[in-house]
Amino acid sequence: MEIPLEESKDKNGNKGILSKITNLLINTNQKISTKKLAFTKNMIDMIDILHLGIYAKIPVIFEGETGQGKQTAIQFVAESLGLEIINIILSQSTNTEDLLGRIKFQKMKKMK
Repeated sequence: MEIPLEESKDKNGNKGILSKITNLLINTNQKISTKKLAFTKNMIDMIDILHLGIYAKIPVIFEGETGQGKQTAIQFVAESLGLEIINIILSQSTNTEDLLGRIKFQKMKKMK
């Protein structure tokens, strides 16, 4: 079990945990809809990486064993920014058509 990180204050006096990656102050008083959140180093890193991905407009994919807090971190960031979550679970049997649909384009024949 990890020890939660110490809270910091930004220049405006807001309390939270200061990110080591983006220097973002993460609000630890925010309540997410499902459960209480333990702000461990791994959780802060995941939240921070999500913020960086959103800011840089690059996709972020988390992978790993069940129970590491991936979905909780995503939910926390989405709720704090007012964003909607689209959850896509991938497996070895997932193919492109599952993600993009089965659309085939055909050239139209000229009518006489």
